[in-house]
Amino acid sequence: MKPIQYLISIVWILSFYHSIAQTKVDSLLDVYFSISNSDRPKAMQIAQLALEAARVGDDRHSEAVALECIGVQHYYRGDYQNATKFLKEAE
Repeated sequence: MKPIQYLISIVWILSFYHSIAQTKVDSLLDVYFSISNSDRPKAMQIAQLALEAARVGDDRHSEAVALECIGVQHYYRGDYQNATKFLKEAE
């Protein structure tokens, strides 16, 4: 395999991996928003999973959305200190 073909293959694999990671984050956030008011403990777990997936995929936008979701869940729990921490990190 020529070096350029190898490089193209690597770029394609990385793009494919990023696409899968993005799809996972989007799916997790969709679930979060569908249950954020009806099942807050589960919503917090989903938001934390979305945050981890966003960080693995180096998706700064989705990371900020997940941080905001976690901050909102802390706010709903009356934990204003952690709410503020996560919301500021989301900025």
